[in-house]
Amino acid sequence: MFLLIPGRHHLLTDIQVKYLNRLIKCRLEGEPNMHGEPMPAQEIEGVIFAVTSANHLGTKRNPVPFTSAPW
Repeated sequence: MFLLIPGRHHLLTDIQVKYLNRLIKCRLEGEPNMHGEPMPAQEIEGVIFAVTSANHLGTKRNPVPFTSAPW
């Protein structure tokens, strides 16, 4: 499984690094899926950061919808 993190990413905060490390170490076990149900443990093959735009100027939308961030 790959984790997809869409958005405007210029850098990662310390909190985000800790959160991603926890997800990888726990292999997503017990983390809620998009329906709020706990997921079983899964091997994380990689983390993909989809950089959708470099700045906010003229951006109407992001091509990958993402409604909430857990951090």
